[in-house]
Amino acid sequence: MAGYWRFARRWAVAARHELGSPTFDISGAEVPDPALTTWDGLRSRTSANATFWPTEFSRLRLQGSRDDLEWVARPVWAGFLAAEFVVGAHGAHKF
Repeated sequence: MAGYWRFARRWAVAARHELGSPTFDISGAEVPDPALTTWDGLRSRTSANATFWPTEFSRLRLQGSRDDLEWVARPVWAGFLAAEFVVGAHGAHKF
């Protein structure tokens, strides 16, 4: 489930929620994933971000997330600030 809202010309917010489970075969038995040896139950992740476009050639995004894993006692929190800049030739357009 996800949502996005651009509430002003240069501002937007977004959020999403994901729910994951281990993989099961056709008989209902859990199939181990060699890449995820510690996946032992449900996994729920919620994240939200705010984006600001200072110019038509740049974007700043602040994002945070919470990951709830059934097999870990406390949630895993993450956050980051991303800065993007466009450099080089491009066609004329309205911003």
